[in-house]
Amino acid sequence: MNDISLPMRPPIRPWRVLASRIAYADPFVSVRSDSVETGAGTVLNSYHVVEYPDWTTVVALGAEDQRLLLVQEYRHGVGAILTGLPGGLVDAADGPRGAGAAATAARRELREETGHDAAALRLLVTTFPNPSNQSNTAYVFLATGVKLAADATQEAGVELVWADFVAVLQALRAGELLLHAIHVAALWSAAAAIAACQDDPNLGALPARVRAAMGG
Repeated sequence: MNDISLPMRPPIRPWRVLASRIAYADPFVSVRSDSVETGAGTVLNSYHVVEYPDWTTVVALGAEDQRLLLVQEYRHGVGAILTGLPGGLVDAADGPRGAGAAATAARRELREETGHDAAALRLLVTTFPNPSNQSNTAYVFLATGVKLAADATQEAGVELVWADFVAVLQALRAGELLLHAIHVAALWSAAAAIAACQDDPNLGALPARVRAAMGG
C-alpha cells in the first residue's frame, strides 16, 4: 500500500502580542484585551482573553456503596437549576499553581459544598476549558471512600443527590442528562479509570459493573 503524501504547509507560528491591557478585573475574573499579530500576519486589535483561576472538579464515590455524589444548584449563566459534580475555583491559598494546589482545592470544595471528606483522591485528567480565549486549567479528581465529616456543614443553595454511577453513565450515553461539559468529560474519565482498577478496596464491585456497562 502506497503512503499518502500530504501537501506541505508552512509551520504553525504562535501569535505575537503587540500590546496588552486589563479591560476588567475583580476577585474572580479578569478580561485581558490584546492587540496581536497572528501567525499568518493578520493584526487583530482587540482579542479578548478571560483570565479565570484554575478550576477543580470532583467525581466523588461513597464509602459504603460507591454511589456518585452529585450537587444540584442554580446556574445563573443558563438561568437553570442543574445537577453536576462538586468543585470550584483553586484559590491562591491552596498553594503554588498546579496539580498540588488543585488537589487541596478539590478536598476543600468537596467539604464546603457537600460536607463530605474523601479517604483517597486521585488526579484523573488535566485539561483546558476553552483554550481559544481562556487562560486557566481544569483538574478532575476521583475521590473514593467519601463519608460525611463529623463536623459537617453544607453550602447554602446546594442540594445533594446520591446516584448509581453506572446509571448516570447510561443516562449520559442516552442523552438524558444535560451537564457542564467538563463534568461529562470527568465522568467518562472516571469510568475509564474505574474500569481499569482491579483491587481498590474503596471501589468494591464497581469496576466490574463499569466494565460490563462499557462493554469491556
